[in-house]
Order: sequence, then C-alpha cells, then structure tokens
Amino acid sequence: MVRDIAVVILAGGRSSRVGSYKPLLELAGRPLISYAIEFALFTTESPYIIVSSSAQAKTLMDLNCVGKTTIIVDPEGSEGPFSAVASLSRIHEDFIFLIGCDTPFLEPRLPIILHHHLGNSSGVVPMWPNGYLEPLAALYRRKVLSEVRSAKSFREILDIIGAKKVSIEKLGIRPESFFNINTLSDLKKAELFLNIFGKH
Repeated sequence: MVRDIAVVILAGGRSSRVGSYKPLLELAGRPLISYAIEFALFTTESPYIIVSSSAQAKTLMDLNCVGKTTIIVDPEGSEGPFSAVASLSRIHEDFIFLIGCDTPFLEPRLPIILHHHLGNSSGVVPMWPNGYLEPLAALYRRKVLSEVRSAKSFREILDIIGAKKVSIEKLGIRPESFFNINTLSDLKKAELFLNIFGKH
C-alpha cells in the first residue's frame, strides 16, 4: 500500500444507459462497486467513494462491501468526473487515483505502475495506440486537480495540467483491464470476461 495515494471511486452519475443506479448492478452475484472497492484496497486501506446525493450515499452504506470506505457527498451535487474535483477538500493524500465504479477488471498494480511513471508531471494517464486516453484510470497530483474546476471536460483537464501520457503497451497492462460497463449488453460481456480472466 502507498500512504500518499488516495483511490477515489466515482459513483454519482445518472446511469441513464443502464436504467438503474450503476454501482448496484450485479456482476456474478456481486454489486459492481464491490469490484472497484476490491481494486482500491490493493493500494489503500480506506478508499473514497464520491456520490452526488445523500440518497446515493445511503444506498451504498447499506452494502456490506463499503465498510472500509469513506463516502463523500459532493457539496455541489456534481455528476461524473467533476464531482471528484469539487470534493477534493475532503481528501488529504498527495496523489489521487481516479476510477469509475464500472471497470471491474482493472489491474490492481496500475496505481503503483503509474506512480513510477509520474516523475515531476502533474498527472499520468494511460493512452491507447489511437491516442484515446483513460482519465478514469489515471493518477493525479491532488493540488493540481483542485485548480481546474472551470474545465468543461476531462480532456480539457488533462490539457490544462499537462498530464503525461503513457501507452498501455508500455505500462504492461492487458487492454481488457480497461473494459467498462456502460450498458446492459456490456454487463453480459463482463460475465463472459469473468470466465476468461477471473476476479482480480
């Protein structure tokens, strides 16, 4: 575990494409967010979960898997990535690894691997061969993230802070690690992936 890395799980979105609160979707009999928490516990003893309402917080607190987490209700009711930026005052670690609640196969070593690549950069983000970035599987300096609240997209945040981009191939992470669940069809694919890769 790395004392200065906070793992922050974003769980405040509308989940409009799946028709229900995404963190509660079941994958192999477990709520989807339990995979994110399991991933986070490889790096930190107390992950953070950021939600956009007290109702979402109450829903998650009823789950057995959230016992070691700190649930933060975004004071501005933001949704998606920007809830993390708005809630940084509650987080004190120097580095923040941001993830969504919908990537159940992330490589547990990823935060440490990215930390090794960070150097003096303000953040480091995995990059696909076509230039597509994975900002919700990336490591950031907390101080820098707190200065970009006016940004309109995560791409803009990465440009503003001058995040370092490292190819997924160079990171040594299998591409399937970044599979995320946006639809019920994706959930079915994830069930198949579990049979291939198993649980991390």
